Amino acid sequence: LDKMKVIVKEELREKAGCYTGDLLKGKVYDAVWDDEYDRMRWLKIIDESGEDYVYPPEMFEIVEE
Repeated sequence: LDKMKVIVKEELREKAGCYTGDLLKGKVYDAVWDDEYDRMRWLKIIDESGEDYVYPPEMFEIVEE
């Protein structure tokens, strides 16, 4: 898995199609490309709840690979 650090870059509550309540705008999160969602190239993020969820990559900026 390709591990990286990403930062939330847009107002997430405006994103359609995914729950974003446990992500904070501007916070750096650990992320990996999720094999299960590889076709869509979504990122798996460990959020504020301590759980991991997948999100579209356009919601984040990679700050460290």
